[in-house]
Amino acid sequence: MNCCQSEGRFARHHRDWVNIISSITGPLVFFYPFYHGFDGSDELAIYIVLLLVWIADLNYLLHLHVHRPFTTSAAFNRLIDMCLGSVSGMTSANWRIQHVFGHHRGHDGDYTHRSLDWAMERYSVRGALAYSFGNIAITYWQPIRESYLNGVLAHVRDPIDYRSAFVEQMGFILMVATLAIWQPVLTCFFLLPWQVMIFAMTRYVDYLNHYGCSDEGMNFANNCLSRSFTTLPQLHGRIADQIPPERIKTFDWSSALMPYHAWREHRAGL
Repeated sequence: MNCCQSEGRFARHHRDWVNIISSITGPLVFFYPFYHGFDGSDELAIYIVLLLVWIADLNYLLHLHVHRPFTTSAAFNRLIDMCLGSVSGMTSANWRIQHVFGHHRGHDGDYTHRSLDWAMERYSVRGALAYSFGNIAITYWQPIRESYLNGVLAHVRDPIDYRSAFVEQMGFILMVATLAIWQPVLTCFFLLPWQVMIFAMTRYVDYLNHYGCSDEGMNFANNCLSRSFTTLPQLHGRIADQIPPERIKTFDWSSALMPYHAWREHRAGL
């Protein structure tokens, strides 16, 4: 069955059930230290393992979800938005504004400091770190500003309802503020650093996508990607013979492999 042919079904594709369950149960695991605490080192060790092998990947699920919602229910999709956003710190509103309708429409410049353009010329650990951490604030703040201008001062509803996006982002900030009052140590030394790292890891993947590419080529690729992931093979076939060999990246783009990428840079492989 085609994943888009979901008429009469709750999940758009049978494989989405795993993503749905993971999305809903993720916050229960992630916020465990806040509402329960750890009973011994064994429990702490299990939590750390779950954090690294499961919870750290939930922001990627949110990325998939904003491109193609997991269910056919608008209300349940909003629940998934909130669950995944609470864990990653990158709300669905943030993803849709700066990624779906920014990055994939060729408007990366609105969410990227131009002073960091030097980092994009070629891969380097210094450039990767500067780009990834240097763009966290603008990636976080600009969607809030944009949703305020378009959703509060106005009521723009296309391509998204910006008022709803503003409420979602303010709701997340209120949640973090509440946790900071309730559990200040956990919030300051675990939750906030975790969210900073999620943003940095996300921007690092953007960096791996973009370094060594011209703005023109990058915008063409992003506009193509915004149409549908299912058409990528055909789109690639149209431009395959135009891609310089040195621009073909054959390595995994996971941010967890940054040490490997650094080693390849040392070996002049990137």
